[in-house]
Amino acid sequence: MIITNKAQALYLHMPFCLKKCHYCAFTSFPAPAGEGVFSYLSLIKKELEWRKDFLAPLKTIYVGGGTPTSLSLNALEKLGEIISPYISDKLLEFTVEANPGTLNREKIRLLKDLGVNRVSLGAQSFNDEILLKMGRAHTAAQTLEAYNLLREEGINNLNLDLIIGYPEGRESFINTVKTAISLKPEHISLYDLKVEENTRLYEEVAKGEIILPEEDEVVLYWEEAINLLEENGYERYEIANFARNQQYSRHNLTYWENKPYLGIGLAAHSKVGLYRFWNPNTMLEYREMLLTGKNYGEEKLTLEEDAKEEIILRLRLKTGLNLQEFQKKYRRDFMAEFGDKIQKFIELGLLFLEDDRLFLTRKGSFVANTVLIEFI
Repeated sequence: MIITNKAQALYLHMPFCLKKCHYCAFTSFPAPAGEGVFSYLSLIKKELEWRKDFLAPLKTIYVGGGTPTSLSLNALEKLGEIISPYISDKLLEFTVEANPGTLNREKIRLLKDLGVNRVSLGAQSFNDEILLKMGRAHTAAQTLEAYNLLREEGINNLNLDLIIGYPEGRESFINTVKTAISLKPEHISLYDLKVEENTRLYEEVAKGEIILPEEDEVVLYWEEAINLLEENGYERYEIANFARNQQYSRHNLTYWENKPYLGIGLAAHSKVGLYRFWNPNTMLEYREMLLTGKNYGEEKLTLEEDAKEEIILRLRLKTGLNLQEFQKKYRRDFMAEFGDKIQKFIELGLLFLEDDRLFLTRKGSFVANTVLIEFI
């Protein structure tokens, strides 16, 4: 493969967790006993060395999971040693995902020493009863404690993840949003609860043990949450993401702007130019992939397929889809192709057009999938 458009964004997957949350469909499991974690880290190192030609000097690194901060100090130090050769003065953002119950002062200091300058804290809710029902391994008090520790140790770029759509009632959810705002993190992510197969939540919903709120009710939650966030200085720069003072997630913008990224580790995905490749989600297959030196899964996108992704991703952003840039990149006149549909959605109040850019309205963002599918 000739690499003409290298990645400046690196994702590393740490699949280890204290326990599986009821809604989680990600590749994650408890850390193996003995040297199992270090064995996995050696595989991460091997894959990085194998794929290093895909990388330009990195602008962002994102360590996700799983729960990266469930690793021991020794394991985190080893991870830092593995990443270190790929860090240069071009690096702008180094994010690590953390769950509140897995952080302490010593661990935070080590993360800082390794170059981490942004932490994404999985709060999800500030209601202990709801956290328990979600299967989370922490309490609201632990979230506050972890947040304060991160601040005390000088981490000045923090994100809080929250879940919207869990059956908890308006008062509980809005209290969570207000509590998050009161902490003044630089960034808040607000994710719709997804019921995915092979999760405990899926079984609970199927058995009628959990009754999810109606879609119209969730939209009202969204409306109130967005109003609260914007009133307190948070900009909704992506459908589910809010930032103060333009402190956006640079790494995630790589995905939303359809730029190249490299994913390392179990179940990680990569996209470099028109090439997409991905890793298996079992250790056995991952080890085998590295032994053979062949991608587990791969595809070359057509320009038309890439254009569809560009449309979906760009319209999620506040900056919208630049129609001139789209035409230049894909040699397609978007308005000529979709003018009638665009006009229909404008009349319905779901899209608006300004300065040769197409945007979702707030109303449109609540039914984004319905709108976007019309353009692909």
